[in-house]
Amino acid sequence: MRARVVAVYRRGLGFGDVVLSRDLVRGHTTTALDSSILVRLDHERAERELTAIATLWPGVEIHDADVGPLLGGTPPQVWVNLGVLAVLLGYVLVAAANKLAATTTGRRDELTLLRMIGATPRQVRAMIRREAGLIAAVALVTGVALSAVPLALLGVGFLGRPWPAGPAWLLPVTAAVITAIAWIAIVVPARRILR
Repeated sequence: MRARVVAVYRRGLGFGDVVLSRDLVRGHTTTALDSSILVRLDHERAERELTAIATLWPGVEIHDADVGPLLGGTPPQVWVNLGVLAVLLGYVLVAAANKLAATTTGRRDELTLLRMIGATPRQVRAMIRREAGLIAAVALVTGVALSAVPLALLGVGFLGRPWPAGPAWLLPVTAAVITAIAWIAIVVPARRILR
């Protein structure tokens, strides 16, 4: 076959370098059927007609794109990827919390010495709280600084802008989780030592 380039696009968004027509590709699929069809509906009648057509063909599913990725239409591969990512992140967070707790517990002699030279338990707890806040701040700044360049490059490559796509609430939630883990892993062992 003699192919002819009819258009080019700047950002592939993770797709292949070449887009072929469905007629050309149909012979190279196992079922020769489309895996999905996108339809924009303007009124309820069209939605009812699509539902009626879907009942005639077994295996056809209708998903509303406006529902969102968490409620419907999400492929199983996405859920598997999210599950693996959650397990990996959980492992990293538990390891970091264990390291912080072990380090704080290893400072028993230091905290005892501070008490012996006249520091009150309140002063030692205030010092520990400030250290927990400092460690959380350093972790957040370091994490944002290390991820900014790769995310900016991916954003420019895929979206044509330096900031990534996704929900804006993810950054403050991540900051809150990191701060809570640092707080719990440092302050709780220190309070036990001061008893």
